[in-house]
Amino acid sequence: MNKKNLLAYGVVAVLFAVVGACTRKEQAAAPVTATAPAGVTGPVQTMFTQSLPDDKGVQQALSQWKGKPLVVNFWAPWCGPCVE
Repeated sequence: MNKKNLLAYGVVAVLFAVVGACTRKEQAAAPVTATAPAGVTGPVQTMFTQSLPDDKGVQQALSQWKGKPLVVNFWAPWCGPCVE
């Protein structure tokens, strides 16, 4: 690659960087919440009415973790490494 091509690539890269910086809009990300406003029903409330088995097979109501961070990990029964 000669210096002329390298210079052209550099100019194009800087041009794209400037255009990208000028068109980028800063937006504050809305916080992720697990509850809906009062009186509104939806998938979140439906989820909290469910109960799922824990690792010992005992049914646990999801409503006991309402208002707390909750990570639900679904395992595929057909996945050998997941089952192990």
